[in-house]
Formats: sequence, structure tokens, C-alpha cells
Amino acid sequence: DAVDGNAGAVLTYTLVEGPIGMEVAPGTGVVTFTAGAAAVGPQTVRIRVTDETTLFDEQSYTLTVLTGNDAPHITSVPVTEGTVDQGYAYDVSATDPERLDVLRFSLTTAPSGMVIQPVSGVIQWIPDVAGTFPVTVRVTDLAGAYDEQAYAIAVDPDDHAPRITLTADPVRFAPGGSTTLTVTVDDPYRVTTSLTIDAVPVPLDASGPALYSTLVPGVHRAVATAVDGTGNTAVARLAISVDDGSDTTTPVVEITTPADSATLTYIEDVIGTASDDNLAEYTLAVRRSQTSDDFVQFSRGESSVTAALLGVLDTTQHSNGFYDLRLRAEDVAGHTAEVVVPVRIDGQAKIGVVRFSVVDMALPLLGVPIAVIRSYDSTRATEQGDFGYGWRMEIKAGSVQHNRPVGYRNIIWTRHAPPDPPEFPCQQTTEQLPHYTEVRLSEDEWYLFKPIVVNTDPVGGTCTGDVFFEQVDGTTEGAELRVIGNTRVRSTALPPSPTAPTFEGHLYDAFTEEIFDPHSLQLVTEDGRIVDVTVEGGVNRLSDPNDNTLFIGTPPGRGFGGLGTGDLVHSGGRRVLVERDDD
Repeated sequence: DAVDGNAGAVLTYTLVEGPIGMEVAPGTGVVTFTAGAAAVGPQTVRIRVTDETTLFDEQSYTLTVLTGNDAPHITSVPVTEGTVDQGYAYDVSATDPERLDVLRFSLTTAPSGMVIQPVSGVIQWIPDVAGTFPVTVRVTDLAGAYDEQAYAIAVDPDDHAPRITLTADPVRFAPGGSTTLTVTVDDPYRVTTSLTIDAVPVPLDASGPALYSTLVPGVHRAVATAVDGTGNTAVARLAISVDDGSDTTTPVVEITTPADSATLTYIEDVIGTASDDNLAEYTLAVRRSQTSDDFVQFSRGESSVTAALLGVLDTTQHSNGFYDLRLRAEDVAGHTAEVVVPVRIDGQAKIGVVRFSVVDMALPLLGVPIAVIRSYDSTRATEQGDFGYGWRMEIKAGSVQHNRPVGYRNIIWTRHAPPDPPEFPCQQTTEQLPHYTEVRLSEDEWYLFKPIVVNTDPVGGTCTGDVFFEQVDGTTEGAELRVIGNTRVRSTALPPSPTAPTFEGHLYDAFTEEIFDPHSLQLVTEDGRIVDVTVEGGVNRLSDPNDNTLFIGTPPGRGFGGLGTGDLVHSGGRRVLVERDDD
């Protein structure tokens, strides 16, 4: 289009430059052009407008001729699995040869409730029934060309119950007081929650809390239930204590089976007593001995039990070694009582256990090779290891454990049975409780020892002696266990007695005056291997009969030679250093 300053001027349009076949109407300036294959690419166009006096103006531009329109193509791989009541998502991706073309996504076949974002191509759906569902997704360009992708989604039933928690704040109050109970469920799809207290329904508000008040003292049982759309059910229980101040006694707790230091190899009944007139609950839990690990609960009850079954411990789900078995009871007034019995788990009956190892490095050196092996053991899945929970470095996987401190309830005493004169002082030793020490180099190689006290003498009104170990069981016989460091102990001062004293006594380190409990020991096997091992860090030194030695770095504060945790140094001079990041 053009204008002229002279009114009524007649303008004529001409094509000065352009591709073959392009025309311009002289009187109107309308440009027409049908592009052929030869015109593909950039084409220069120049149009001139002229008035009657031959004055003119020109306009130039570049016309890009594209090839014929090609259909877009879906490039993504569909998600073909889903689960009832769990969100399904598939981000469809597509390309178009005309890179500037605009694409739109749609569904031509889809189950009820499935939607797709037309611009982004994201498919979303929450299936409410199991089965196989066909889907066809289409992508279309501006010219109407399209591509389709057909697939099927196999939807599995939801067999996972929702996770539910029930809390009360406070959990204990006086008659006439109140508590706020909160029910939380992690499964947001089609879940129905309910709450009862003493089997009476309690309404929940939209966010989950409920207010409860009563004048009746004692224990009130709250039960929260969550049921999802598939029927999976989860239950959480809580004891609410209403204390009127009249309960002044603590619960009675006792474990009779298993016995102290018993060896457990399979599914074991725990028998005993957890009793109180106003019992809130009792729990059974275990943890590895001489660690700061949290106790892991495996059974609980809400009714008093006297000399009967308290729970069942599945030892097949625990790695071998010494454990503390704890029974704890609490009553309505908050009085607690607990008893801890050391036990030893052994045997190869580990049902459903997952173990595997990865060899990261192997240096075949003389006598004792260096091998960096990471091993995972599902029976240690709750334990923080060298490389994460359940993982440890195999070469330092050896361990030493005492079932209880060696000097605890262990005594030296003097026999005197009147009218006979007393025997020479300090000639009697007695374990008031069983003591065992286990060194385990692998699941297949282990050695069990008992402490013995020798070289006993009277010193300064008390008895002293040295602690050594004798082997009582193990993979092979002929092993020795030695204390690295002081072995001298002093016993609690006890008056002469015709029989072993029954009141509590201990053996104390002669230098530190603490109950004797050596944490660094040395194992010498029948075939001549020497293994230095600590309670905290495991193996830190290995030697063969030819004095080839491998040193292994230990935790900070117990290192040697500048070694860090897991560093390996061979006596032949080779070294492997382990660097750890913050994770």
C-alpha cells in the first residue's frame, strides 16, 4: 500500500526484483506468488510504486520459502505402570521439523479422569480401580499435521496401608483436665479416618485434632483408624493417663526367658512379668550391646502379664552378636520400670536377609593383601555404617563385644567358715552375673571367651588380680584373646565369708578406678593370625605368621600414624587412603 502527497495522483506498482513466478498487480499492489521447489530458501523482493511524473519509492524485504509442512513426532517413552489411588504422571515430549511450529497435545483415548495439559503435554491421573487401560496421545502442529502414541497402563491394586500417627498433648492430665489428640495420615487419596477412646467414637475436625476431657482416673485407650479407597487399613494406638495422684507404686518387670546371656538362634519367646494395677503399656526392644544405638521396639502390650508370654523376638532379622533385650513398663501416673537382659544372637537362619558386596580395589600383596570391599547387610539396615546405613568396609567388619562390662558384678573375695581359720586372703573369684566376650571376624568366623581373674593378692585392705580370657566356643579351638593395655584390677572390698558374697561387687581398673571394661583387645588364632580390634572401631590391625601386617585407620581420637577412618597401609609400603565427603 502507498500514499502520494498530490491528491488524485495515479500510482503504479511494479516488481523490480523477486523470485520466478512472483507477480504484483499494477493498480493495487497485491503480490501473488506460488512457491516451487526451486524457490526454497531466502528470496529478495523489491517493489516500486511510481506516480504520473515518474517519481517513485521502493520497498525491499526477504521472503523465506520453507519446504512442505512435516508432521511432529512424539519422542518420549510412556509410563506404563500405575497404582490405585496413587498419582500417575507422564510428561509427553515431541519435536517438529519446522522448529518454530506451535504444538498442541490432546488425548484421543483415555480412561475416565485422565487429563493432559495442551501446551506442556503433561498427563495426570489418579486411578481408582486396578486393570489395564488404553491411552492414545496426539500432538498436532498449526497446519493440522499430527503424530500419535498408543500405549496401555497396567494399574496394580494398592496393597499398602496408609501410614497413620496419633499424638496427644498432653498425654497425662488430672481429672477434669483435657488433651488434644491429632491424627495424621500420609495417604491423601480417598482415606477415611476415625478415632475412638475406650471404644466410644470421638469426632475429628477437618484438620485432624479432637479435644478430649474426662473426670475418670486411669488409663483411657485411644485408637485411630485410617482406611483408604482400596480397603487397606492402618491403626495407631495411644494410652491417655488421667492421674488423680493415688498411684504411688511402680510397675513390676521381669524377664525370665531368655536367661541372662542366653544364645538365641531363631524365633524366640520372651516370657516374664510386666504388671501394675494401672498399667499404661509395656514395650520390648533390642539394641546391640555397648552401643549408643536407639532401642528398636518389637512388641508392646496394654494389659498386665505375669509369668507369661510378653512378645516374640525374631533373631533371623538381626546380625549375630551381643544384644541388650529391654522390657519397659509405664503406669498411669508416669512411673516407669525397666529391666535389661544381655543375650547373644547366633546362627545362620536369616530369613529374607539381603547381603551383597562390591569390590572397589584389590592389591595382591605379600601375606595380607589389601582389598577394599563394601558390603551391605539388611540385618544392619538401622545402623549407620562406613558408607551409609547397612554398609560397612569388609576388611574392618570384625568386631568385639562384651555382653556387659567385664568387671561388673565380678569379685575377688576371701573364704572364712568359722570355727575354721580363714584361708589365705583373696583366693576366691566369683561371677555374680555371666560374662562373655565375642570376637567376630565374619558371619562364618567367630570366637567366644570368658574372663578369668588370676594372680590374686591382698593389697591395702582389698583384693587385686589380673584379667585374662579363656576360649569357651568358636569356629575353631586354640584361639587366644589378650587385653591391649592394663590388665590389673582391684575388687570391691568384701568381708570374709563362708560362701560367695551376694551383695553387689565389681572389679575396678587399678589405674583409672572405673569398672574394668577393656575396649582394645588382640585375637591370636590357631593358624597364627593376629587381629587387633576395638569395641568402637572394629579391626585396626591384621598380621599373618610371617609378620606381614595391614594397618587400618580407626575413628578420630583412636587413630595411629596419621591414618584416617578406613585408610589402609601395608607393611610392604603400599597405602590406600579413603576420602569422605560431608555425606
